[in-house]
Amino acid sequence: AEYYNTTGAFVDKDDGNTDYGLAGGTDIKGKYIAQVVVAKLGVIQAQFDTTANGVHKSLAGGEMHLTPTATAGSISWVCKSGKVASSGSAITAYLPSTCKAPSP
Repeated sequence: AEYYNTTGAFVDKDDGNTDYGLAGGTDIKGKYIAQVVVAKLGVIQAQFDTTANGVHKSLAGGEMHLTPTATAGSISWVCKSGKVASSGSAITAYLPSTCKAPSP
């Protein structure tokens, strides 16, 4: 959000971490997150780790995407399932209800 507020645009490339002043995707991780990449137009892609590292099988290998929308000087975020989990399931059911896109 700070980058957008300073430049008036999001980076338009697949891996914009360095443009945003962030570490590489595999350097940004957590207990259940393998990597975080800021992709085209500011979409944050958080990839869940594997079941071997304690991640539930319905999330393992899947991705959560946070998509920004800039409106009148503020940024709002919507989350959705990105890459499906290793089990073949989308992770939509596990996303926080407060950030899911409204159903049509």
